[in-house]
Amino acid sequence: MLSKNNMVIGFVVGLIVPAITWLMADVIFKSYTASLNKPAAPHLIGIAVNLFIIRYVFKSDLDQSRTGAIISTFIVMAAVFLFKVGHFA
Repeated sequence: MLSKNNMVIGFVVGLIVPAITWLMADVIFKSYTASLNKPAAPHLIGIAVNLFIIRYVFKSDLDQSRTGAIISTFIVMAAVFLFKVGHFA
């Protein structure tokens, strides 16, 4: 998946993969009529997928990519907390 040790690549992958997962989870949750009353659930599923990416780059010893993925995960978690769970909801 990741073969170059570059912080920008880790950051971009850390943003794109959870976004795709979020879109898929959002479509699945909206298709059910009796969905959960959890507005942040698709976002949290995307963050969980991002944690698997971080685990992969930890095992691959890609230090710069790991830093980019961690930074993007932190930014996404902060945005989800502020806009879906926190005071700006």
